[in-house]
Amino acid sequence: MHFPRSKVNQLPFESADSSSEQLYALHAPAIFAYVRLYIASREVAEDLVIDVFLSALEHSYLLARSTETQRAWLRKTAYYKIMECCLPGVYLELCCKHIFLLVSYALSLVY
Repeated sequence: MHFPRSKVNQLPFESADSSSEQLYALHAPAIFAYVRLYIASREVAEDLVIDVFLSALEHSYLLARSTETQRAWLRKTAYYKIMECCLPGVYLELCCKHIFLLVSYALSLVY
């Protein structure tokens, strides 16, 4: 899957350093794919990913962390952004989809 680069110009990287750009380039495709597991609309998913990275810019200590720690922080933040976006109406559907994915994964391990 290819994450659209057109949204990069909308991020406030003019005031950020190259490490912020590297953070985005390294993690944006994976965070976008993660968000798309829960959000059907591509446009909404792109907006949520931008929100996640804007939050990352506010936490400069994140840039000094390991790649794994950065990815975990970004995924956790994306999860909370998804919850904010979906509550209250879609939350049940989101939970059902998540449970379905977990059950499907568990069954794939058994069979």
